[in-house]
Amino acid sequence: MKNEKMLLYKKIMVTVVSSGMLLWPNWGYALPQGGQVVGGSGSIGSPGGGAMEITGNGGNLAIDWDSFNIAQGETVNFKNMQAVLNYVTGSQRSEIFGKLNGSGAHVFLLNPNGILFGAAAEVNVGSLTASTRSLPEEVRKGFNGTLGNLDAEGIAKIQADIVNLGAIAADAINFEGNNISIIKADTLQIQGGDLSKVSLKAKDNINIGYEVTDKTTIDVGDGSGGHTVSDYSKGSGTKASSLGIVTAALDGNEKNITDCMLVHDVYELQAINNNYETEKNSANFDYRYVNGDYMLANEIDASVTSSWNSGQGFACLGALKQLPMGTPSGFQGGFTGSLDGMGYTISDLTIDRSGESYVGLFGCLTESARVTNLTLSGSISGQSSVGGIAGKNLGLIRNVANKAAVKGNSSVGGITSTNYGTVEFVSNSGSITATDGGSVGGIAGSNGDGNKTGIIKYAENTGAVTGWGNLGGIAGVNNSKGTIANAVNQGSVTSDADSSCFGGISGINKGTIKDVVNEGDVKIYKEGTMGGNSVGGISGNNIDKGTIENAVNKGAILGGVAVGGIVGENSGSIRNTENSGNIIGVISAAGGIVGRNANGKGSVIEAFNSGDVSGNGYIGGIVGNNKGGLIEAAANEGNISADQQLAGGIAGYNTNGGKIVNASNKGIITSGNSKGDSFVGGICGFNSGGSIANSYNTGDVTADGNYVGGVCGANANALVDGVYNTGAVEGADNVGGVAGYDGNDEELDYASIKNAYNTGSVSGNKNIGGILGLGEYGSVANVYNLGKVSGSADVDAIMGASDTEAVSAVRNAYFLTDSGYQKYGDGTVYATTAEFNQAFADGLGEEDKKVWQTDQKQTAPYLKPFLQEISGDVGRLEAAAGSDFKAALLAKLQELGINIDPDKILGLDGLAAGEYDLGELLYSTQDGYALQLTGTLVVKSGTQPEPKPEAPATDDKYTATLTSLQKKVVQAWEQSLVNDRDWHIEENRRIQLDNNSVKIEPVLFDEVNLQDEETPAE
Repeated sequence: MKNEKMLLYKKIMVTVVSSGMLLWPNWGYALPQGGQVVGGSGSIGSPGGGAMEITGNGGNLAIDWDSFNIAQGETVNFKNMQAVLNYVTGSQRSEIFGKLNGSGAHVFLLNPNGILFGAAAEVNVGSLTASTRSLPEEVRKGFNGTLGNLDAEGIAKIQADIVNLGAIAADAINFEGNNISIIKADTLQIQGGDLSKVSLKAKDNINIGYEVTDKTTIDVGDGSGGHTVSDYSKGSGTKASSLGIVTAALDGNEKNITDCMLVHDVYELQAINNNYETEKNSANFDYRYVNGDYMLANEIDASVTSSWNSGQGFACLGALKQLPMGTPSGFQGGFTGSLDGMGYTISDLTIDRSGESYVGLFGCLTESARVTNLTLSGSISGQSSVGGIAGKNLGLIRNVANKAAVKGNSSVGGITSTNYGTVEFVSNSGSITATDGGSVGGIAGSNGDGNKTGIIKYAENTGAVTGWGNLGGIAGVNNSKGTIANAVNQGSVTSDADSSCFGGISGINKGTIKDVVNEGDVKIYKEGTMGGNSVGGISGNNIDKGTIENAVNKGAILGGVAVGGIVGENSGSIRNTENSGNIIGVISAAGGIVGRNANGKGSVIEAFNSGDVSGNGYIGGIVGNNKGGLIEAAANEGNISADQQLAGGIAGYNTNGGKIVNASNKGIITSGNSKGDSFVGGICGFNSGGSIANSYNTGDVTADGNYVGGVCGANANALVDGVYNTGAVEGADNVGGVAGYDGNDEELDYASIKNAYNTGSVSGNKNIGGILGLGEYGSVANVYNLGKVSGSADVDAIMGASDTEAVSAVRNAYFLTDSGYQKYGDGTVYATTAEFNQAFADGLGEEDKKVWQTDQKQTAPYLKPFLQEISGDVGRLEAAAGSDFKAALLAKLQELGINIDPDKILGLDGLAAGEYDLGELLYSTQDGYALQLTGTLVVKSGTQPEPKPEAPATDDKYTATLTSLQKKVVQAWEQSLVNDRDWHIEENRRIQLDNNSVKIEPVLFDEVNLQDEETPAE
């Protein structure tokens, strides 16, 4: 299970890392690595001295590379070929900083992750084609010197960009990518100067820089007077769009060049604000839109900005203007153009606008604005709505990295405070701090809202996020029209607040979160406080139709109430998630996946937890408190510990119609003593008005107090159907192999515990049973116990005790004795396993017969939901005595297309010479197969080893694993309707069973007072 689930983590990480982000450098570049000739014939040689030579046979050559990079001072030469296809199969973009030579050869460089020609790059070839398209293996092997046209599917796959800062000389140049950025047209040197032999095809934008010839001056408030800068308002100069370069969209439609004015220093960067248009709103108030398309010409040192404008530093580009009260909009204006950073950095920028809102390098990016290929470092602070790149974004931010520390009173984000546009291929490593509240995130403070769409994808945060408000490693709040996809957080999320919501990805999620990983610790706690409410590894609170799918948490999570490895508080849909971080809920409601499923709407489907979960009470391997929610296809392998009461391998408490289906626990479950009642179970601590079906426990269950069970500690007005336990169960009073207690308000005409068995040892003081400890109007049917049962009083192989007035009923129950399998109630003993199986089957109703496999002779009945059906005709197998019969069987099954786990096939050890019917001979473990095999095994005479004793049917050590939970499922799931929350929970009350009623009353626990949980701020 664990290894298979790790595939989800790896899949998400590979998707993010190989997403084509040009700002994540390939630090390991040297010469091309891992070259394999896949088409034509040729050789790859490295004569030394930082050189590589690829030699062909005069024709076409195709080479697959793990990576294709050339460092400055290195050279790659292509010789004796017409055309050569270099295709990168690895996950890193290509970075060319050295020389690439190929006289007369058409050199193709294809890398779906992106291509950068650095400023020191020198390319001298016959022709050059650089593309970020994907190319199937069969096409590469059949390379004929050309590339075919892209179809719609091929166009859709192109995500990565091409950036050229170097010098390229060739007879013809072809670029093909999502975006194409070229520092100047004169870097493309065509023989004879005919630029019509330059072909640029892009899905989105083609940016080419040019020098602005007109100059002006600018005063930045540094006491030095005017600084000479380009006059961007005039924009004069030779533009690439007038030079005859051929451009097109990838589908062949028209695509024009965006002529970008080059920016050389921080003064020219500030001068962008001078290129504006003034508009009036409906109330006749003026505001500005800053226009133009720009490109950084080189690295920008912005350290001088610390002394600008009386210490306020750089003035935000395209700042929003706050208009007087009563106007149609509080803030208007912004930046409407584009800035292509070309992979350069604006370093040590200072913006200190403590009295302003919407603060960042840009105040506001409008719907038409684009900021790409840029890294920013320095310090940025404001009052509210503060972002590293933009205070507010309605446009596109792509291939951007923020390293600046970003701070505000409220609503702060590493890239943008508020995102109503698209933020993709971005990273933040700067610290993010909010002192008063709002929405705070490593990438965005808030993403989308109820009316506007916000998209964050291919994003990474490594910066620490701290302060007050709704905090998230990626976004503080992901609203109903917000999407966060393919994102990774490695930064810590910390606060000493005791309200709001906190998550490794988002504090609150009302929209969609998918394909995400959190590796940062989320710790919301201060000594002497209750700790934070709604704390999760992915999201603190998943509400209002929020969906989370394909999510992994590896960070440690600490909070007060409603603390989960994936989500703290959930009334939405959670699917295909994994947690391996340790979870601590200081007050109550902690779960490996969800702290609390609230309001009868939360669902957790296909979940796996391997982290340890601990806290005061309501502790579960999957969900701490399942209040009417659904838990389906869930597995826990972490250890679960409650200081007080209510601990379960899947859920601490399952109530209000909550459902647990297809679940398994392997972790060790323990609990301290709370006024004598622990309520601890391998699957659920207390199943009150809920249901548990098709689930099993193999972990040991131990408690100091009462109500302890292999499946559930107590089952009150609830249903348990299709379960088994193999773990050792130990407690004080009311201890059972399946349930410590089964109670109902009245006598039932159906079974509240049915289709169950136990093979684990059961021990305690009083009311100790192999299936049930204490029954009050309990109803048990179709059960058997093979485990050892011990105690001081009222000890029985099936039910320890029944209330004398609320008499419990037991039907079709059996237990193991020295002489065979004895039927509970009438003393009939069945000496053989086959006889027991038949008797057990005879006592089943028609529907229950569908649940059990009772036709085997070697083992006690199995539950069918845990078996995979295998059928086929093996034919005749012959082998000498002492041979590996199992290997022969497996080989034959593989010929039939059937693959099985050999450890789950039994019956082939110690066979003497003779002929055996495989259908009669073979059997399986409970976690294995329902075998419907026909065929014959012929064992020939030979040296026979000593027979190996097979585990008897009474063996209490099963290693069952739910097959359906061992498969990693990555798919789109339907979202569940969610709304409303009930924050006054039962965690803060002690549960007592008195006669035939369930009482829930306030109580002070031994060490910690479980106080009423507070409603998190939204």
